[in-house]
Amino acid sequence: MDHYVTWRHSLNSIDKIEEKTILELGCGDGTKILLDKFKTVYSFEVAREDEWYKKCKEVYKDCANWHSECHLMKDIAGLVEADDQILKTGGAERKSEALIPFYELLEKFIPTTSVDAVLVDQGFHLRGETVMYFFEKQISYILVHDSTHADAIYGWNKIVCPSNYKLVDGNNTRLYIRTQ
Repeated sequence: MDHYVTWRHSLNSIDKIEEKTILELGCGDGTKILLDKFKTVYSFEVAREDEWYKKCKEVYKDCANWHSECHLMKDIAGLVEADDQILKTGGAERKSEALIPFYELLEKFIPTTSVDAVLVDQGFHLRGETVMYFFEKQISYILVHDSTHADAIYGWNKIVCPSNYKLVDGNNTRLYIRTQ
């Protein structure tokens, strides 16, 4: 389990965490840590299969502060093809436009104006682009998992940290904190 929650120590940098709402892209073992720390957790799962989500739904079903939704990648126009292209080209070819329907579904689930923090750990490889989206939305805390490997595959090399954010590096984790 530790690989999946290497970000837990980064949570110490989030002020008044118990009063905050987090959007978790992907759910799993670490969801429990988020549920224990945050006032409200919204888990938005997008994956090729829903088996993992069904397990999480069963484990966390009695948690009053947990809200979740799952979408299969095949049901989001262009997402499987974009992800497959990244894997085929080692990340050299990226179809960021495939994220538009993903963002639309996400905003219907929980408007980003309603969240204080986000954990980027979704089941597909357009993660760097997703971080840039959350910068644009001015999310106060952007926590990024698996940030020390597969730079081109995950698109970490696409991230340009705006001047109103500071970066805190952790163990396989990046935490971007909005400063103004």
